[in-house]
Amino acid sequence: MTEDERTLESLKLLRESSAWMVGVQTAIFGFLITLLNSGQLKLGSFLIKIAITAFGLSIVCAGIVLGAVPWVLSRKSMPSSVQQAPIADWPLVNKISIGWVSGFQYLAFVIGLVSLGSAVIWKQIG
Repeated sequence: MTEDERTLESLKLLRESSAWMVGVQTAIFGFLITLLNSGQLKLGSFLIKIAITAFGLSIVCAGIVLGAVPWVLSRKSMPSSVQQAPIADWPLVNKISIGWVSGFQYLAFVIGLVSLGSAVIWKQIG
């Protein structure tokens, strides 16, 4: 497998995982809205607010990553590492790498899951 093929495969996996995470988080938002409408969700819960904020940030980061993938593919030369490729070739954002944004996306996703799980354990849902 050549280096370009590895880079292309990495970009495909990154795109799929980001799209999958957006789908899961959208389903979680739908679940929380259903609970809110049925009165089974404590609206003032700090943990629920953290979870919603973290999932929202993760979705924004996933959008940035998904928007950066075509840009990386359209470059004249493929980057040596997908993680180090900038999200765009614009003056202010060319220092921000796909790896950092993707890492923050996963971190926010995990924080959202932990907050949501803690809210369930402390009976703030249901």
